[in-house]
Amino acid sequence: MPSANVSDKSTKFVLMNTAGNSNRDLEEPISLAQSCVIGLLCLLVPPHQDNEKAADYLRTEVGQNDIEIQWAAVRPDSLFEEDDVNVQLKG
Repeated sequence: MPSANVSDKSTKFVLMNTAGNSNRDLEEPISLAQSCVIGLLCLLVPPHQDNEKAADYLRTEVGQNDIEIQWAAVRPDSLFEEDDVNVQLKG
């Protein structure tokens, strides 16, 4: 009898991250000043450090080629509240 947790479809997961978090799989150049600012953000704004840890977990523990979990970390540069949202998702 199959397990109740087994599915023939992969799980899709989108991590809402922060624009200040870099993709550590890429060799993105980071200046000393930027590194200092990010370090301060991690110390002073706990959610920033949580965002970095969550993205690192997906990157290192789940990986990019997992057949059961497909994931993406999105890094929006700005968010705003809007009464009328007109978004069409294709998928």
